[in-house]
Amino acid sequence: MTKTSSNIVLPDGMTEIREGAFAGRTDLTSVVIPASVTKIGDKAFIGCTRLTGVVFPKDLAAIGDKAFSDCTRLTNIAIPTGVKRLGDEAFSGCTGLTSVSFASNSPGGTIGVSVQWGVDCLFVGSRKVSLDSVTKIGESAFRGCTGLTSIVFPKDLTIIGDKAFSGCSGLTSIAILDNVVRIGCYAFEGCTGLTRVSFSPYAFSSGNTFHGCTGLKEPLFCREDSVLCFHRNAVGHFRIPFGVKIISFEAFMDCAGLTGVEIPDSVTEIYDRAFVGCTGLTGVIIPGSVRKIGRDAFSGSGVRTLILEEGIADIDNYAFQDMPFLERVIFPDSLTDIAGDAFCRCNSLRIVIIPSGIDTIWNHAFTECENLKTAMVPRSAGFFDESFPKGCEVIMY
Repeated sequence: MTKTSSNIVLPDGMTEIREGAFAGRTDLTSVVIPASVTKIGDKAFIGCTRLTGVVFPKDLAAIGDKAFSDCTRLTNIAIPTGVKRLGDEAFSGCTGLTSVSFASNSPGGTIGVSVQWGVDCLFVGSRKVSLDSVTKIGESAFRGCTGLTSIVFPKDLTIIGDKAFSGCSGLTSIAILDNVVRIGCYAFEGCTGLTRVSFSPYAFSSGNTFHGCTGLKEPLFCREDSVLCFHRNAVGHFRIPFGVKIISFEAFMDCAGLTGVEIPDSVTEIYDRAFVGCTGLTGVIIPGSVRKIGRDAFSGSGVRTLILEEGIADIDNYAFQDMPFLERVIFPDSLTDIAGDAFCRCNSLRIVIIPSGIDTIWNHAFTECENLKTAMVPRSAGFFDESFPKGCEVIMY
């Protein structure tokens, strides 16, 4: 190894830079890595705060976890063709980084996971990122990159990990390409500058993907418009377009401005927490086409009247629990089963009339409904001692 002041030239023939080899070398300003090196170990250059540039050999295959973490004077990096693994937090804390590029003929690989929430992200401060052949962007990979204004996603990308771009408030628009099949939880959380999103036909997203994206005023659809995945800034009465089959997880969460929603009979599933916290929503009609209503779908909402239309046969566990203002439920004759905890803690309910076609009201179906005083139940129905709360009079008809 040749050393000249704060410059290091590594010897030809070396194949690996070992873990922590130059960790904390605050005097190091430049390093020449020979073409023979194929692996840079974990934390190899962590904390080299004066390192201003590094040129990677073309046959490099792996950059380890935190390899260049906190190299605050790095401004540009180019990941060469052969890299298949870019480790967790590989460039986290590189606050001076303004440009990151991946070789266009890269064989494809993953950008690593950032697992420490205190560290900003894998690449911090980058304004434009080009990821030509990466197939997966890992968890928290670009978390907190507030200077990032543009993303060009690679054509081979299939997965965007959880919190991958969380807090990238400088982003204004993104386009998810055709091969993307999964967008992780909170992937774009807190991207407050985001005003436009377009999806590939097959990508799937849920409401929490865009949690805190206050600039998104229009509803977002994915899976060829069959999934309504986000509309947390809805105001007034919203009519869901016919053709939507799924209302996604937390799609309308905490949407206080939503006062009414029209659900078309093309909808077959309402996912967990879809309307949680929609305090302005006072009534809802669920069409008979709906086959599954997820847990806490309307929890904490302002719904007072719930109408379930003909065709609905089952009410799943926890589907309508914790609806504090629910006073009236109209059940369809097609209903055969009310699962346990379906209406748990709906404390404004005073009377329920169970339809004649019901087979079973499962244990705890109406548990902790403190003000439920009367339940009209057909004689043919099966129920348990704790299907209804203590003090509720069950009247058979």
